[in-house]
Amino acid sequence: MSHEDEINELKEIIKGERVFLHDISNSLLIAQGMGMFVLGALKQIPGEGSKEYERMQKVSKAVDKMIELVQDRRSLLKSQTED
Repeated sequence: MSHEDEINELKEIIKGERVFLHDISNSLLIAQGMGMFVLGALKQIPGEGSKEYERMQKVSKAVDKMIELVQDRRSLLKSQTED
């Protein structure tokens, strides 16, 4: 296999990884939206919902961080395949 073939194969692998990360990102964005909906609903519950609200805030922060990590990784991979 020539060096050029190896580079082209690596570029295809990177493109596949970008597609994979895009699919993960879509699911995370759905989770983020549903989390925001649940947070809004929990905020309306007086007293009893406060612990659940705090837990859901932690979930929301974790999802936000995962989205950020996936986006950063996709950007890095994209920069590796730009000609």
